[in-house]
Amino acid sequence: MSLFFATLTNVGAAKRANAEALGEVVQITHMAVGDGNGAATVPSMAQTALVNEKRRAPLNTLDVDPLNAAQIIAEQVIPENVGGWWIREIGLFDADGDLVAVANCPDTYKPLLAEGSGRTQVIRMVLLWGASATVQLKIDPAVVLATREFVQVTVSAELRKHAFKKPCRVATTANLAALSGLLTIDGVVLVAGERVLVKDQTTPSQNGIYVVAVGAWTRAADADDGTKLTSGATVPVEAGTTQADTVWLLTTDGAITVGVTALNFILVNGNVGYAKTNATQTFTKGQAGAEAALPATTGSVTLDLATSNNFGGTLTGNITLSNPSTMPVGQSGVIRIVNDATPRTIAYGSYWKAAAGYLPALTATAGATDDLVYYVESATRIILAALGDTK
Repeated sequence: MSLFFATLTNVGAAKRANAEALGEVVQITHMAVGDGNGAATVPSMAQTALVNEKRRAPLNTLDVDPLNAAQIIAEQVIPENVGGWWIREIGLFDADGDLVAVANCPDTYKPLLAEGSGRTQVIRMVLLWGASATVQLKIDPAVVLATREFVQVTVSAELRKHAFKKPCRVATTANLAALSGLLTIDGVVLVAGERVLVKDQTTPSQNGIYVVAVGAWTRAADADDGTKLTSGATVPVEAGTTQADTVWLLTTDGAITVGVTALNFILVNGNVGYAKTNATQTFTKGQAGAEAALPATTGSVTLDLATSNNFGGTLTGNITLSNPSTMPVGQSGVIRIVNDATPRTIAYGSYWKAAAGYLPALTATAGATDDLVYYVESATRIILAALGDTK
């Protein structure tokens, strides 16, 4: 038998059986840790309390194990200003205050910040529960802490859904007979792992963003289903004889099923050295024009997006990118901002939006260039993403 394990208590097993029989749920709400009174513990189904409880607090998360639907994973985050004791035992309590599961763990010291060493510690219990439908998560949102892993996974997932996509190395200029191998596209010899905007297939449902491989290409993780690749998706292209430094917009409307729905991309920014033959393109004066100067280089900067879609300039002070005076819906472009000899800061008006609410800051380096790529989603909403410190 393993030295360290988790088990339901007799009370917990009875409550689970009752929930299954009556179609109800057990509300597991709290986790407690204890030090076992200075000695190792062996979990027992007969327990109704920990040997020596040191802390009890609401759970951070309670999820079904993605690798085993019969298991649940309970998690609690202990902040750095709590501790000064060893952790040898763990218990789960339900909404009635009953101990429903107990586990032991290797001796782990939780330091207190005042002792000169503090850390945030995540405690997890993996418990064989059975029918996961009979357990319900109950959390007090005022005390829940997010782990770094949770934040990274959640933010990454949201970024993949964002309208502004990571740049592609190249974009196609004609139909590809096979989406595979280390091809040469627009004068660039591709290597495995690079991204390609495929936009000229004779079967338009094959269009999209792909990752190059020696064998068959796969669709990029941020563009492999309809929740991530939506109408208005904007794709910058880095290199190519004819299409370097261009930006393309997905104009397909409605729900998208990747691999089934025809995907159509049009040029919204850049100087392409050839004429597309598979689509009629009409460009506004702003889309076809050169970069316009920022109307101010310090203080409030109010753009008129009807005059141009591209703006640029070198700052002489900190700025606030105010809500534009004119906002043509559907327009996109680039705002090029260069720091002078002093690193500058930027604030934003209420119309500017970004992934997870985190509007981009400027690179804190003298002379650095930041390219802010935008898309006007509505009359009161502009989606923004940054290509920081471009060189």
